[in-house]
Order: sequence, then C-alpha cells, then structure tokens
Amino acid sequence: KFKKLNDWIMKQIDTYIEETKIVFKPRRIESWFNIYKKGDFQEIHLHHNSILSAVYFLKANDKSSPLIFRPPFEDQRDVFKTEGICTNTSIEYTARPGRLVVFRSYVPHCVGKLKDDEDRITLAYNYE
Repeated sequence: KFKKLNDWIMKQIDTYIEETKIVFKPRRIESWFNIYKKGDFQEIHLHHNSILSAVYFLKANDKSSPLIFRPPFEDQRDVFKTEGICTNTSIEYTARPGRLVVFRSYVPHCVGKLKDDEDRITLAYNYE
C-alpha cells in the first residue's frame, strides 16, 4: 500500500545525500507508524544504529505537536529550513500532512505533548 510513498521518500533521501555530500549508500533498515493521542509525547532520543532518519507526517493539524531537534546539529545548519527564529537551543518543524523531514540519526529529537483531540500520525524511517 505504501510503495509509491516509500519510493518518493527514497528519492528524497537520495537528494539529501547528494546535497549534503555525505558518502553513504542508504539501505532502509526499519520503518514504523507513530500514532499520538491527546497527552502523548516522545522524550528526547536519537537513533544509534542508523545514519539517516526521516519522519513523514500522515495526519496532523495546526495544534499538533511539532518535531523538535536539540543540539548538536552544527553540521545540519544549512540543511534545516526553520520556521521562525532559529536558536542554538532547538529547531522545530510544524506537523503538516505531506511534510517529510530528513535528518542525521544522531541528532537528538523529541515530540512535545499533544494537546489536541485529533491524532497525530507519522511514518518514521531509519537508514544504514
């Protein structure tokens, strides 16, 4: 069911690799759904066993919790396209259906507590 979407995401992964000039031949090692209900959150974490990670927003609205990145993201500065003010403490991406965020797996990230009654659903991917 997700072949067309997964193929598109793989093309975006290839574009990321090309634009950041990292030497890496990606192989998806895992992917999963995240379904957040009111009150759910994800604490700060990173993905030790992969090189790149990605999040695709399937369902969200204006009140959905953002995807938040914490330092160190020094080598990602030119890749992240921030909304609003970028500080050295965090970078946030608004949850919008159809948005894909690709990032280095070692960058700490989290999701704040969902305050809305509508579910926030994402697909997540890790590549090695």
